[in-house]
Amino acid sequence: MNLPELSHAERAQLSAATVRGLQPGAHRMTIGLRPLEPSDWIAWFPDHDAQLQEKERVLVAQSDVLSALPEAKLASAELVAKLGRQLPRELPRHYRAEGRRLQVMATGARVDLDCDGLEAMRTAARLVPDDLVVMLPDADDTYILAAAALCFPTRWRLADKVGHPMLAIHAPVPGYAEQIGRATDKVMSKITAERPLWRQNWSIVDSPALYQPVRIPMPAPRTPAEAGEHFWLRSERQCLVRLPRSRAVVFSIRILQVSVAQACTQPGVAASLVEQIETMPDSLRGYKQLQDAASPLREYLRSALAAEQSQPPHHA
Repeated sequence: MNLPELSHAERAQLSAATVRGLQPGAHRMTIGLRPLEPSDWIAWFPDHDAQLQEKERVLVAQSDVLSALPEAKLASAELVAKLGRQLPRELPRHYRAEGRRLQVMATGARVDLDCDGLEAMRTAARLVPDDLVVMLPDADDTYILAAAALCFPTRWRLADKVGHPMLAIHAPVPGYAEQIGRATDKVMSKITAERPLWRQNWSIVDSPALYQPVRIPMPAPRTPAEAGEHFWLRSERQCLVRLPRSRAVVFSIRILQVSVAQACTQPGVAASLVEQIETMPDSLRGYKQLQDAASPLREYLRSALAAEQSQPPHHA
């Protein structure tokens, strides 16, 4: 998505949504799950159309973005049916029901809702900007990744995770197993269809590409002043939604991203990023690939923070 295509108001709206993933104060690893209104599952943001158009391109260009194990047949069909009901009801300007098809206004596609398995995951990918991961409980009530449409990964590959439980999926994340692994597994078992949950995280990347299974080599910024436009604050709005018939939990991932410079137009963001990066464990900073970015990015953020602090207080 090309950010200049958005109006000033739309940029501000997208920035505000992206920075919700930032925690105030020092870095700490938490699950951070909150109740989600079922009607808010697939939320609209100003880059909605651009992301759906990019998904159509990725689905044609990339062969590694869809997967479905045989046991996910019922869950994948149930997921498409749920989207087919909810989207025209909650976002009528963007979707139109046409019998057993759904018209997607952003792309002009008329998508057939009668499908399952791998084709259902392709259909689901074409319907919403969110990536969709279907987690199914095994005989021990441990949830495994059984199907997914992952067009916009943040530096991980779907093929490496299919069939694995949550702990194995997140094994590369320093501190995950020790700090929140067991708690996350318990949450998965307790989610009900009536009470979905959501959380939001953040990372900093040096490319605005949405399809990013690995780091894309980019030239480093020459000066701290360039770092604000070079680096991107990339956030994931993650929702956990139960499908009652199949007992699957859908883990949806909506990518929100703006340049760091754009993010720092939001009050307090520069301060939060400085503190988060400086208090993050070295192992996690390395995992997030912030080591190389540390010097120019920190200098940029400190200058943005100083500029914000020098502004006179606003009085209503």
